[in-house]
Amino acid sequence: MTLSALFGSVGAIVLGLAFGIGEKSAHAELFSPPTIAELQTSLDIAICRQQWETAIDLTSQITGYPRLTAKQRQSYVALRHTLENWQSRSNDPDFVINFEDPSLPESLSKTFCEAVPQPIDSNPPLDAIDIVSPAVNIDWEQLIYRQQTVYSEP
Repeated sequence: MTLSALFGSVGAIVLGLAFGIGEKSAHAELFSPPTIAELQTSLDIAICRQQWETAIDLTSQITGYPRLTAKQRQSYVALRHTLENWQSRSNDPDFVINFEDPSLPESLSKTFCEAVPQPIDSNPPLDAIDIVSPAVNIDWEQLIYRQQTVYSEP
């Protein structure tokens, strides 16, 4: 006897989900992998921001897609080598991205990179933070004395 026969179709679905039957298809719909186009956009942004580790990781993800042709896969491998080279040179103050490099994707241009917003630095150096002194001048000794007076035993 099947679950549908015992509990009806709705009951079978509920029991199936409760016991993990059909779990893979439910998760597949909720968590589909990014498309190559989405990865390519993320790759372009990472290159513009000179986030080399992220860009290199994205080229690895893209080359793992089974639908790529051999020529496309080879172009991403060449791009990965270019990114690794740039990563090693990126500490040089004169370093700039060479947008004429043939290994770069056609979607990437100087104009595209200029339009990409830079990430917000959530940990700026302390000397970059304008620390304003409090508007109220606190007499700490007087405050401590008052607290001791209020909380002291009679």
